[in-house]
Amino acid sequence: MTGRARRLSAVASVAAGIGLVVMLASWMGARRDAWQVLRQEAHSEAVDAARRLGLAAGRVAAANRRLAKAVAERRLDEEELARRVVAVLDESPELFGAGVAYLPSGGEESRLAVYYGRRDHHVERIEIHYDYTGPGADSAWFRDALDDGAGWREPHFAVASKTWLASYTAPLLIPSGGSEPTVAGVVNTAVSIREYRGLLDALDLGSVGYGFLVSRGGALIAHPRDAWIGRPLPALDRSAAKNAESGAARDRPLDFRDPLSGQPAWLIYEPVPDCSWTLGVVFLRSELRLDNPEVRRRRLASILAAVVFLVTSTTWWTLYRRRLATRRLWHQAIVVSLVFLAGAASLVRWGFLAEPLDGDAVRLTGPAVVDRYLEKGQREPATAEPPIYVPTGLFLLSVSPEAHRVAIKGYLWQRYDETTSGLSRGFVLPDATRVSIEEAYRRLEGGVEVRGWSFEAELAQQFNHRHYPFDRKWVRVRLWHRDFDRNVVLTPDLSAYRRGGTGVTTLAGISDDLPVPGWRRRANYFTYRRHDYGTNFGLEGYVGQEAFPELYFTLGLERKATSAMITHLLPLLVATILLFAALVTVSGDAEHRKRLNFTYSGFQGVASGLFFVVVLSHIQLRRELMPEELTYAEHFYLCFYLVVLLSSIDAFLVSSGLGGRWLSWRDNLLPKLAYWPLLSGFAFLATWLCL
Repeated sequence: MTGRARRLSAVASVAAGIGLVVMLASWMGARRDAWQVLRQEAHSEAVDAARRLGLAAGRVAAANRRLAKAVAERRLDEEELARRVVAVLDESPELFGAGVAYLPSGGEESRLAVYYGRRDHHVERIEIHYDYTGPGADSAWFRDALDDGAGWREPHFAVASKTWLASYTAPLLIPSGGSEPTVAGVVNTAVSIREYRGLLDALDLGSVGYGFLVSRGGALIAHPRDAWIGRPLPALDRSAAKNAESGAARDRPLDFRDPLSGQPAWLIYEPVPDCSWTLGVVFLRSELRLDNPEVRRRRLASILAAVVFLVTSTTWWTLYRRRLATRRLWHQAIVVSLVFLAGAASLVRWGFLAEPLDGDAVRLTGPAVVDRYLEKGQREPATAEPPIYVPTGLFLLSVSPEAHRVAIKGYLWQRYDETTSGLSRGFVLPDATRVSIEEAYRRLEGGVEVRGWSFEAELAQQFNHRHYPFDRKWVRVRLWHRDFDRNVVLTPDLSAYRRGGTGVTTLAGISDDLPVPGWRRRANYFTYRRHDYGTNFGLEGYVGQEAFPELYFTLGLERKATSAMITHLLPLLVATILLFAALVTVSGDAEHRKRLNFTYSGFQGVASGLFFVVVLSHIQLRRELMPEELTYAEHFYLCFYLVVLLSSIDAFLVSSGLGGRWLSWRDNLLPKLAYWPLLSGFAFLATWLCL
């Protein structure tokens, strides 16, 4: 090999090394910036959530002041006091209860306390039978208001109402003859812990985290795990606790291990305005995905640069020595082949398998996400009737995906309240080519009618098989209301699904132990998509022609590549190895041909037999998938066809003595050395082109 080739390989290796360093630095910088943006967004979400909680707490404090003003003129009798308490409670639907407790004016029998609370959507009197002026824990709300003034108290289990409450209490001041008003008792306004649990559920955290509220004394006011309410906050990692005490968690997220899931997470503390509480927001890092196209592109470019550098540097090292031993050349061919295969595997891992999950859809993971999406496209009353919302849930019992359709079976239910009077009961699966629906149950729960149906359907679906056998299928069940010509918006009945251990709503849209043969479930969630049909279906009052939000239940499936590779790619690999074994026998030396019993006709027989076997496998693959474009796996079939053609040409030229200098060098060594690097290089190129 000439010195010129050595110099060229050295220059190429240095250039590739510089390119690799530049690309790695670019990728790491983009990744760092993307994480910083996620941190800032997480902190902004925590600040906004604390502000909204502060507004809710402020409404409770305002209701307390209104009640105090309503009863502050004098010491009222029991009947008048009850009337004014109920009036304030009616004005403040967020309150669970409200009441006034007077200080005894003369002996124990002079105690007077009136407290009303909500039970089953009704306001009723809740008797206080214990001594609220005594030293017990049940009367702490009364003593703390007298000792500390107006403010929020520690969460407590109310004996009278038999529920966990967060109370805002304040001294009741009644004008007296002197300059200072007299403390006559305590005004109490309380919210159920469930109310703040609902506010936390409404936070726009999606599937990436959860929130909790901590009182001034460190007790949990609201938390996804109900058993922890009223208890001290569980200990964090030592480093996280130290930073939290110093206030660092207010400036940037803390890295700690979530006690619920045991996963690495970010923790953000944010004080609730106008309140002595603190909001904690946990973001699970395993659920925070860098679905940043720029980061993805730079990572893939870094993989390409690494492959080029390794190939050029190992080639330079092989050419560095003047004598090119055959063993050294075979070592180089093996190394280059492994580098290309490792590069292809990396592209599959960080390209195919790291693509965003249904990136064009908005996951409806909580009430806040649903409300915000619908508010963006809400119609003006002048153009259509006001929207009617029907909560809808779905549970799939079986899923059988095929090439361009999917068979499903399951249950669907809907909730109808007083706002849905006049609506038909039922739903439509517009994508179904075959459907069977039967009513399964009908219940009345708390004034809400619940209708459930069992159904079987075969849905037409458009699946993309471009990345086969590493492809994904998105089974989308589109749902319409039966009265689809009216302004009926189906909303996901998120309250009907269980919550995961982290407090995140886990859609049990398909049983965890229900197998989908050949597939692995990756995600399942509700989403909205807007459609323009351009027709009113012959109905003058039809409202769904322009960007109407249609509810979908989406099930994301990822193919189990092992089965597909054994079925289609393993026979291809065996055929490739057999073809290489036949190529090894190709020789221009008569003695060598005689020893290996090589003939051109024999080689052609082997190559032709392997070719037809692979062609039949290729035809079977296309019949199974019916793809509209070339799949990733088919590139390997095309590569095999090319190698068969080149090997046949090589065998003909060598056997006929027309090979020339390149093919006669070391008895046809170059084609044999190039066989596996060519195949693996083509695999890398095909993977890159399919990204």
